[in-house]
Amino acid sequence: MRWPSAKQYVLAWRHPERILQVPALAGGTVRLDDKGLPKAHVGGFGAVFEYTTPDGRRWAIKCFHKKTPGLRRRYRGISAYLSKHDLPYLVKFTWHEKGLLIGDQVLPIVQMPWVEGVCLHKFLEEHHGSPEVCEALFTIWMRLVAQLRASGTAHGDLQHHNILLVPDGPMRYSVKLVDLDGMWLEDIADLPSLETGHRAYQHPYRAHEPYHRYLDRFPALVIALTFAALREEGGKLWNKFHIKRNLIFRALDYLRPNQSRLLAQLKAHPRPEISAMANALAAACRQAPDEIPWVDELLRQAASPDSSPEPLPGEYRPGSDPSQRKSATGSGDKDKADPQEKKSLADSPWLGAAVGGVIAAMIALAGLTFGINWRITLTMSMLALATATAVPFAIRRSRILIGSTVARLVPLAANRQGRFVAIGLDNTLVLRELGNPTPDWIVVAHEKPVTAVAFHPDGMRVATGGADNLVHLWDLSVRERGATFRGHSWTIRALAFSPDGRLLASASGDRTIRLWDISSATLLAVLKGSEEQVASLCFSPDGSMVASGAADRFWRVWDCESFEQTSGRAAHRHEISCLAFASDGYRLATGGDDGLVMLWNLQSGKLITSFPGHKGGVTGLLFAQSGSRIISVGRDGSLRVWDINSKEEAASIGLDSAPLTGIEAPDGANPLLVASSTGRLFEVDGVRFKLRATRALP
Repeated sequence: MRWPSAKQYVLAWRHPERILQVPALAGGTVRLDDKGLPKAHVGGFGAVFEYTTPDGRRWAIKCFHKKTPGLRRRYRGISAYLSKHDLPYLVKFTWHEKGLLIGDQVLPIVQMPWVEGVCLHKFLEEHHGSPEVCEALFTIWMRLVAQLRASGTAHGDLQHHNILLVPDGPMRYSVKLVDLDGMWLEDIADLPSLETGHRAYQHPYRAHEPYHRYLDRFPALVIALTFAALREEGGKLWNKFHIKRNLIFRALDYLRPNQSRLLAQLKAHPRPEISAMANALAAACRQAPDEIPWVDELLRQAASPDSSPEPLPGEYRPGSDPSQRKSATGSGDKDKADPQEKKSLADSPWLGAAVGGVIAAMIALAGLTFGINWRITLTMSMLALATATAVPFAIRRSRILIGSTVARLVPLAANRQGRFVAIGLDNTLVLRELGNPTPDWIVVAHEKPVTAVAFHPDGMRVATGGADNLVHLWDLSVRERGATFRGHSWTIRALAFSPDGRLLASASGDRTIRLWDISSATLLAVLKGSEEQVASLCFSPDGSMVASGAADRFWRVWDCESFEQTSGRAAHRHEISCLAFASDGYRLATGGDDGLVMLWNLQSGKLITSFPGHKGGVTGLLFAQSGSRIISVGRDGSLRVWDINSKEEAASIGLDSAPLTGIEAPDGANPLLVASSTGRLFEVDGVRFKLRATRALP
């Protein structure tokens, strides 16, 4: 069926008595514009008309002009849910399957009460400079967020056009959410959704999918932080950052949170709740949806850091699962804490000045006692005072610089022949020939950051996965992109080729693994079973199995012929970030965000041994050629070698003060290639474990 266009609806509504098929709406009138035509409020999927029935009641009648999957079932489901639940911030509506007759087509409509209100951006254009109004908005919003949490639903497109301020008495307003096209409900969770939301409010990596219960966490935090910030500095922020299409935040703030002037200003704000929300928002830009905190929970934890708030009735709370360990800011590791943390006394310049004053006085007293020249005494006293005062600033600055290096992801892969290394830097793929200081090829590989890289066994093809949910296969012989693999609905976390080069496995934050046939560029299987993001992949040496590690703490092994899971076990306390098969195919090494390296017997499923040593998460693993040693790199910037027989650390080398992000061994031992988040490539002697060379990545 071809849906009428918005213009066709406008022409048809000139005669509502001819088209309306709902008896309860008969005899009414439609509102006209200045030209005498029915006034339509046109959106991406429908057009809304204001209609008044003979009893004086005003209705919003929505007509659809674009085909969307599951339209009827979606609206019937939402209508039934709203009729059974009291959600004061949502407007209930009625679905009419046979609502309009236009030509020979019988079309559905949505009927809801007409809400006379002011869109949020229009309201704030007038009131952004009023601390009292912004405080009231913040209070109302936090109450609404609590109701959203308790309902277990998601609006799907929280933004200024869909938030109405409705008069509720003299100088009183209530908030209503409109436009429910993208609403998430448990009963319709299997339906696809084309709604991606307003870019100024949505997570930077949100695509057409996934359609999930966590949709509102990110925009709820954005809007709450906006109200709180405007309450403190409304005029300054509004005039500086409002560009008509937003309130104060823009999509670019989420794509590059470390470069956002607005976020930097709010993270350093003296009000604790503002700095807490700003830090959480910066962290959320790199988190999966289920790891982003609800803003009301975040503020409760910030106010009472030692208490763990109870979930609201009916709330789905990942934190209740032991595998969901993230704190309110989304950081599970101490070494990933935000650099702009709460200041300690040692950071205070006043303390430094006081100490410096005491030292200066002691120097002056010594000068008088021993008759030292007064010029020398004065110079030493002033130098001591200046040095002591400057130390806290230096400490604070060093914390910020060290912490700022954590966020950069540099995926790394080397071809089996030991000729090329491929690196993902932001959204580009960089190909470098070993021994050559300049890049061999640089290409923009994805619209969003490259998050995974893998070389084909032939050494002349490389796969890249990105935050745009796509996997690309590149032919290095002609320097062109070959196939594109579509299907994942969230960021690609890991890629791996089978040893024979026939299969490509991709893992994603959408909790699935997909196996692709390289020759035909087709999907062979979707492996499901992980309860959280799949973060790591590797094939067995004979290619008969593929292993995966996920954020639900489980490693799993899958058969590549039957596509069935053959074994699996809960391992680390946190995410399993990397995997490696031993050459015998019966042992599997796992590295986790808890800093442990574990060795497993796949036949019995039992743990052979574990190696504690990394102070942060483990980011890369491989077996030495002998099979008796495991080599790992981690967020603590160190490379460590573990002896399986003695169950002890055999060697370690500190390569960087920033996290290392991957390790490869092109010819099995020499050289070991290690990438760092600072943008450096280290070549390490794989026999003596000595640093051979350090190269800057472009």
